[in-house]
Amino acid sequence: MDYPRALLEQLGELQSNSWSGRVFRWTFEGIPPDRPNTRGARWNPPGVAALYTSLSRRGVIAESDYLIAAQGIAPTRERQVHTFQLSLNSVLEMTDRALLARLGIDQLALTSIDQSKCQLVGGAVERLTHDGLIVPSARSSANNLVIFVNRCPLDACLDLIETEIIAAYKAPN
Repeated sequence: MDYPRALLEQLGELQSNSWSGRVFRWTFEGIPPDRPNTRGARWNPPGVAALYTSLSRRGVIAESDYLIAAQGIAPTRERQVHTFQLSLNSVLEMTDRALLARLGIDQLALTSIDQSKCQLVGGAVERLTHDGLIVPSARSSANNLVIFVNRCPLDACLDLIETEIIAAYKAPN
């Protein structure tokens, strides 16, 4: 994918930092917790492998509740929340709404079904060889950490600490 020069320059001016800590990820039973998304999602265009995590357990459950509700079909497998210890060398934190607005990401772009604006920014971050991106969750007040696995092999930076089975999703009445 070609990224606008102005966007690459804006992102290139941001300070990256190393990041270490615990992150949370949800899956359905039987799905490897470290399997990245390659089809494309909010912050990764198709073909850019990313592992989506949350910096809070509450945030990751909100993300899973939203996805399950959006599909409209009750899952038949149990949900799991995985806790990982993670260390990355180059992470951009983009949780400031003013910064996101300068990059073309307003509240609508952050929550819209059309993910193209966020994918453009996330793909450019990966292109600039950053390991990850901290962004606001579209589903809660938590922040998410998107890990670009082509930049950080998961077996080198990610350690599974715990897997917990959580209650089945129940649609609001």
